[in-house]
Formats: sequence, structure tokens, C-alpha cells
Amino acid sequence: MNQTNARPKSARRRAVATLGAAALLTVAAANSADATTKIVTDTGWQSFITAGGIGGASTAGPWTFTTGQVTKVTVTDAFCHGDEFRVLDGTTILGQTTDVVSEFPECPFTLFFPALARADAALLDDGFSHGTFYLAPGSHALEFENVALWSETSSGTGAFFRVDTVALTKADCRDGGWADYGTLFDNQGDCTKVANTVASAVASAG
Repeated sequence: MNQTNARPKSARRRAVATLGAAALLTVAAANSADATTKIVTDTGWQSFITAGGIGGASTAGPWTFTTGQVTKVTVTDAFCHGDEFRVLDGTTILGQTTDVVSEFPECPFTLFFPALARADAALLDDGFSHGTFYLAPGSHALEFENVALWSETSSGTGAFFRVDTVALTKADCRDGGWADYGTLFDNQGDCTKVANTVASAVASAG
């Protein structure tokens, strides 16, 4: 009796998940004019859709930009607990988002208005996979690959990322501060060198 009742419930959950995926695809399509290739830093969340199963990449990448500042790349899954990503800059692997447990067939889908508000909410939920990565000044080409997916039958998913510039000074590099920038710097000297370069560029531009 209980087993018979469980099947329609699971079916309903999967139906909600499918509808949620369709909503995310709509968001990605709406943003495709901005996110197809070139992006601008400090413009908030960008949505992306992946395909191709495990190892598959975003359908609109790479996402390219050039900046004279250190940048922080924040990535978060935002649909079903269980999706994880590998983040690359060109051919360089920056790292992976956090390990999480899939809750299939459960999917905590909530409709947000505006849709991009989903990213802020997901970032506060440890059930979603997140990651923060730092990049040096220069030209970059971001790509996102599937490492894990909520469902074994999923070919892809939807998620979000943002690229924000970071004001780096020599003082930020001292007292172990250089280690706060992920794998960007090997030591304080590397950090100070980049801080000096950024300061010189700002002075020249002024």
C-alpha cells in the first residue's frame, strides 16, 4: 500500500524537477546575448547550462573577458542538490566546486523572481556545490564541466557564476594574506608583484 503510493509521489517530484530545468533553460536563453562568448566583470550573476553528461561543458562557453585587476570567480549550482563542476581558464584547471550529496529524486526547486535571485539563495545553501577561484590580471576564457550530476540520467544542468574585480594592495599580501586568494599566489612575493603591477597600471591610467 505504502509502496504503491510512493510511485506517483516520486513521479510528481521528477515532474517538478523537469519543469524547473525548463525554467533554467529559459533563463539561459534570455541571457545568451550577453553570455555567448564575451562577458564584462562586475555585472553580477551569469547563468549557464551544461550538456554532454559527465565531462560535458557549458553550451555557451568559453566565457571570455580581459581585466587589469585580480578577479574573483564565484560558481554555484542552483537547481538540484548533487551537481558539481570543474572550472577551467582556457586549458588550466582552476579547481572544482565542493563535494555534495545527490538527493535524487528530491529536488528543492523554488521559483524566484527575478530568476537570478536563485543564485544568491543557493550560495547560502551548503547542499548546493559552490566554489571561489581567483585570477590574475589579463585575458581569460572560463569554462565549466560536469563532474557530478543530480541524476544518473541527466545530460546536463543549470548553474550560475559571477566575475568580480578585487582591489589588491601590498598590504593585503602581508601576514599570510596572500593565501586568501586560493591558488593564485605561491607566496607573499608573488602577491606583492601582482599588487605592484596593478598599482602601476592604475597610476598610468590616471
